[in-house]
Amino acid sequence: MEKNTIYGPLHTRNSVKLFLNAIEEAKKQGGQILIGGKEMENREGNYVEPTIVTGLDHDAKIGKKLNLF
Repeated sequence: MEKNTIYGPLHTRNSVKLFLNAIEEAKKQGGQILIGGKEMENREGNYVEPTIVTGLDHDAKIGKKLNLF
């Protein structure tokens, strides 16, 4: 609840698992992680680093599954 913080936790441990699985699936489909993509274990709560993925085809299944494009 810090004034300058705009990044919050995921709702559940299962949400973290789903997020990390989606990152792995994006990599399998040709995506590259530019930054982030790891669980933040050094804090209380369900946090995953903000993640930027590039290099996916516009018709990549993971993008459609996550409604990215």
